[in-house]
Amino acid sequence: MMKRLFVMSFILAAAPPVFGEGVISPVSGVHGQAGHRDGTGAGAVFNDPMGLARDAQGNVLVCDARNHVIRKISDAGVVTTLAGEPGVAGGVDGVGGEARFRFPADIAISSSGELFVADSGNHCIRKVKPDGTVSTIAGNLGGADDISVDYGSGYTVVPRELDGVGATARFNSPSGIAFAPAGYLYVSDTGNHIIRRVDLDGT
Repeated sequence: MMKRLFVMSFILAAAPPVFGEGVISPVSGVHGQAGHRDGTGAGAVFNDPMGLARDAQGNVLVCDARNHVIRKISDAGVVTTLAGEPGVAGGVDGVGGEARFRFPADIAISSSGELFVADSGNHCIRKVKPDGTVSTIAGNLGGADDISVDYGSGYTVVPRELDGVGATARFNSPSGIAFAPAGYLYVSDTGNHIIRRVDLDGT
């Protein structure tokens, strides 16, 4: 045990010279300040940002969870709201500010540049085109198994018949998503304690 501790201590002590000094600083947002504001660097404000992904153009896409929106940070650090209405939760497909999310938790980007969002509070997988057009590819958007806006005791356990196509599929608070090079998604279906595969046709 002492040997292991000594080796670990040596590795940690040697890390700065080996890997270089690490500098951590905010890219966007203000430390300790929650809210919604588009802008550049510290001129922007987020509210519980969660999942993020980088596209081929160098933009970073962010699930701004408690603002219920998808934000974009350009390579120059300019933050804009791509889809959703800041501070307004809901389950609506549409373009830009007409769309509604409910606590989006994670985001993935396909090879063609489309975004896929684990919309946790709506128990759905959503697709966002680069122009901000939002659609639902899997899960029952606006169905009775949505959780309440207060994100408290309103959870409902979804039926055990989970697999299906499009709106016939069911999720329970999906919180993680990843795009596979073969052309489909992997989803952490958190409330159901399983990992799902979702084809881009919604199966």
